[in-house]
Amino acid sequence: MLLLLLACDPVTLDGPDSSTQPVVDSSPPEQVPGTFAVGKCSSIFDQDLLPEFALDFEPAEWAAVQADYQSGRKEYHPATFTYEEELIPVHVRLKGNPNFSWLGEKMQFVISFNEEDPDARFKGLRKLSLDASWYEETQLRDRLSWLLIREGTELPAACANNARLVIDGAYYGLYTNI
Repeated sequence: MLLLLLACDPVTLDGPDSSTQPVVDSSPPEQVPGTFAVGKCSSIFDQDLLPEFALDFEPAEWAAVQADYQSGRKEYHPATFTYEEELIPVHVRLKGNPNFSWLGEKMQFVISFNEEDPDARFKGLRKLSLDASWYEETQLRDRLSWLLIREGTELPAACANNARLVIDGAYYGLYTNI
């Protein structure tokens, strides 16, 4: 898909006549939701940072998340998100395809800051995606790919680094933070 985007010429023809001169659109590209312009990533995506996020669930909600993992559901559950002593009510759901990426015991998560209030943001973000694909043990592919796209092209690209996740006071794992 990336190669296709790079090969596309931003030219619009005025009509079906092949003699019509192309009109080049010189307006800046629209910002894609969830992406930041070059150098405009939220501070939690700093490449020199290993942020630690904590999620605290009520016992029944954590049991429901685990039940979702067993049954293949992706429903949101309330939790408290903590980053650098800032506590924020959030909603958390499982991430990925239950038939492909839910292998092993380590769950992947989407943390939503705007489920109840569509205008709510955390450091400019509506959601965080914590990815730990079983087929990508280094957890570097996404992080490095997005960085190369963001810094090497004018294409919009996600911001990513790695993050530690603590659930209910216990270390849960290392993730690609997207």
